[in-house]
Amino acid sequence: MTNHRQQGLMRVATAVLLFTLGSTRAHSQDQPADFEYRCVVSQSPSLTDQAPALPEGDLEVWLGTTFLVEFWATDSGETNTGIVSAYTNLDYPEDSVLCGPAGSSTLFNLFGDGTCDGTAIAALGGSQLDGNVGTSPEWARVGIAEFVATKPCLLSFSLEPAPTESSAFSRGLVLHQETDYGICSVVSREPGGCCQCDSSCTDSVEEDECLVTNGRYLGDGVLCGGDPDGDLVLGCDDVCPLSPPAANVDAAGRSVGDLDEDCDVDLDDFGLFQQNFSGPSAICEDGFIRHQPTQTCP
Repeated sequence: MTNHRQQGLMRVATAVLLFTLGSTRAHSQDQPADFEYRCVVSQSPSLTDQAPALPEGDLEVWLGTTFLVEFWATDSGETNTGIVSAYTNLDYPEDSVLCGPAGSSTLFNLFGDGTCDGTAIAALGGSQLDGNVGTSPEWARVGIAEFVATKPCLLSFSLEPAPTESSAFSRGLVLHQETDYGICSVVSREPGGCCQCDSSCTDSVEEDECLVTNGRYLGDGVLCGGDPDGDLVLGCDDVCPLSPPAANVDAAGRSVGDLDEDCDVDLDDFGLFQQNFSGPSAICEDGFIRHQPTQTCP
């Protein structure tokens, strides 16, 4: 038996002795999960370790910056007495992130664990001594892990059964089969160039930071002197740095036909062209053209 496995069993055994926990109950497929485990991705930590609802995570993070994956749990079965200990393996995309420190929250601060092994964080979580912690609909934050995105892509994380079982207050161990494990994901973006009114340009700026300075954001991963669309209009001189391939562009890099100046050519542009070509449509009222009472409708 490995030392890690022994430590895991010791944690659960201690929790059982502290609370005179009952025997493990058999899982029934007709019953809802006893415990629910969820992960939440955010750029900053949640303000508290307990919440009346599962916190909402961020939809995107920036390349090269640290973000968090928080492990939350709730006791959601028919009998809710609270979570004594909760542990999970956190699988992460090892080719797209760097795994940093990981461990338990300040609430589950007994027997805290969590070690990056290259593909997963093993036994992320901890234990605590109070009852009614994380009873549904309340959620409790059990563990926190830091990551840094190394590729601009969709990053997916999944919670999986850990070697260490979890346990409920006064009810005993909660088996993996009685636990619902969740997944979470986030998009990592690569900062791009930011053009200013004085024609200066700064590389590797996040979009929000660029807009705060009234700059024009070139696009994710687009450098100040780059030409990602290959139209030979470079950097800040290109008002549409991501024009379609082989598009016929003007000196500003805008596609010919982009009449509404939104960097694409679509039905809205065709509508403007039609209106400018034929003039506005005549609107008839009582047999006469609106605003031209002497002109009868054709």
